[in-house]
Amino acid sequence: MLDGDLEKNALDFIKSVQENKLPTTSKKYEYGKYAIKATIKCNSKRICNIYMGKNSFDVQPVAEYTDKFNAYVNDLELKSIIWDNVQKCGRCQNNTCLKQSGQTKETFRGFNKIIFGKEIDNTCKHGNLMFRNPNDNEFDCIQKIVYFNKQCL
Repeated sequence: MLDGDLEKNALDFIKSVQENKLPTTSKKYEYGKYAIKATIKCNSKRICNIYMGKNSFDVQPVAEYTDKFNAYVNDLELKSIIWDNVQKCGRCQNNTCLKQSGQTKETFRGFNKIIFGKEIDNTCKHGNLMFRNPNDNEFDCIQKIVYFNKQCL
């Protein structure tokens, strides 16, 4: 399903999740390019979603931009990785955000959010992160976010 470094990184990440005894559920998930969705939880709260498909391994860790999280992410390189992976507005099928924005389909372009002092345009309302086929540095960042969430719950 995955090739080369992406497969290695995905397997290493899943192994790390298992070693840390984080409960994970998975199910068939036929939506777009995805075939499987896995959810990592801690104390029954979702802390990360994983979406897998043919040559696709996308990871969506939960990031709540609290003071505690902001203090934890004190490294500029880590902040830069997070900024690069803030989920862009995908104009959800149910148009919830569009309705709340008061704009039209033609003018709506997501939300502007300030994350670690930087304004990010065209973001998903929920401010989620979405790492698409993450590289080594991005997997390190994902693991830090997941383990931060685990410590906080």
